[in-house]
Amino acid sequence: MVARRINSQHCANRSSEISEAISVWSLPLPKPPSDQAPRFLLRLPVGMRERLANAAELSGRSMNAEAVARLEASFEGDEAERDRDERIAALEREVADLHKAIERLTDRVDWVDGAAMRQQARD
Repeated sequence: MVARRINSQHCANRSSEISEAISVWSLPLPKPPSDQAPRFLLRLPVGMRERLANAAELSGRSMNAEAVARLEASFEGDEAERDRDERIAALEREVADLHKAIERLTDRVDWVDGAAMRQQARD
């Protein structure tokens, strides 16, 4: 009985140490084994299962791994699209700022040209 308490206390201490190390080092939590992972029933359009099976065979993955990889890639694509949209918006702001700067410079050049022409007319 004492040995069991020591072992369970030891396990509890180790578990909290591991949890603390994971949070300190920002390590990703391990994925549960596939038999413990949540299941998701999915209806596929006609022909999609065969396409998925062919793609899985070509990539050397199971059909599940192929489907998961493709889903993950689509989410990464969403993030890339957001990043691209943010870069485009930043570039549009920069272009607008450059247009304003060009307008200011053009106004200055026009003023200098006008002043030079007035000076010539006086001479």
